[in-house]
Amino acid sequence: MFTKSINLDHLNERLLSLLNMSLAKTTFTCLQSNYNDASRSYHTLQHVFDCLRHFETLKKRFNDPDVVELAIIFHDFIYDPLASNNEVESARYARLALRCTSKLSQSQIDRMCDLIKMTKDHNHDESCDAKLFLDIDMSILGSKPKRYQEYVDQVRQEYVVSAQVPQLVFDQRRKAFLQILLNNINNNGRRLFYTDYFHKKFGEQAEKNIAAELRHLYQKLNPK
Repeated sequence: MFTKSINLDHLNERLLSLLNMSLAKTTFTCLQSNYNDASRSYHTLQHVFDCLRHFETLKKRFNDPDVVELAIIFHDFIYDPLASNNEVESARYARLALRCTSKLSQSQIDRMCDLIKMTKDHNHDESCDAKLFLDIDMSILGSKPKRYQEYVDQVRQEYVVSAQVPQLVFDQRRKAFLQILLNNINNNGRRLFYTDYFHKKFGEQAEKNIAAELRHLYQKLNPK
């Protein structure tokens, strides 16, 4: 069982390992500032830490773990619920932040940016690294019901409270998003998770969580 503590100290330690010292310190400060922004509720350092816990468990399965780890750390560096270019901007910042490092090659930095940009629509290439990385990002869908509800509330907070999206609009868009996920499973035979590992570990619970949230939204939007 994985028991290693994932927190700010771990993040700082990993940055120092992957980057040169001055760059690691600057990056650490910027990461804290962005991920701890008051407008965020779900896309915070806690989400990064949760992803890193999965990463540590699966680390030996990655072809280039350093690239994937940095993609996890930077993938939500820029986050605005109303913007359509968060992933591109996060990748752009990551590239700028790593431009002076001597520990990653240019091809590794390019690959890290590609992975970050994949989180926009979760389309991927056929590499194991990409599939595992995207499943890690979406693993919250298969969490226990209490944690899943916390996630839903946190996302709603980001949109409705921080971004001032009307509650009705949020509920309608959320329902549409969840319905697409469920339709892909029921009608198109697709799985929520790309890898066998995440499908077996979280797939069944994720389907239950999504179905339960959809029922709640249908009742809320179509009261008798």
